[in-house]
Amino acid sequence: VVHPIGTYGAFVAGATSVDAFRDEDVDLTRLLVGNAYSALERVDRERALRERKNQLSEKTASLERLRRINDVIRELTTVLTESTGRDEITSEVCTRLAESDPYRFGWFGSHDTASDEVVPEASAGDERGYLDAVTVSAAESTREPIGTAVRTRTVRGQNNIYQDPPFEPWQRE
Repeated sequence: VVHPIGTYGAFVAGATSVDAFRDEDVDLTRLLVGNAYSALERVDRERALRERKNQLSEKTASLERLRRINDVIRELTTVLTESTGRDEITSEVCTRLAESDPYRFGWFGSHDTASDEVVPEASAGDERGYLDAVTVSAAESTREPIGTAVRTRTVRGQNNIYQDPPFEPWQRE
């Protein structure tokens, strides 16, 4: 007895004698194959539903991040248009970023060309003495991301300072 099971394969049953399968046996195998097919289809639908649910969760999280970013951008736009000078702008930008998830603190620094260091100008948030404990160099020999960003004038992003080798000297701080 051979019954196809859609794209899942086939059910095959054999016997040693030619008349071993009665009509009731064939009907029973057809019923069993139908049940197996329905179960396999249900498993596929459930898997597809889980995948769609995961995709929706990822999209929802992405939209939430975008909403938070847009809120911060609106706040910063207001700060930039209403501020009277650079010091107020840098202070307010640090404060607004430090108050928004996922940031803990923010700071602005300027490049001192004489010492080749990046010197903090403004900061806000939970920096716990970080800026006092570290020295940020923009020297060509450094691999430190802030110094590299200043030296190359390119944006740098760092999502996990605890697993990234250039941050090793600063991880404890």
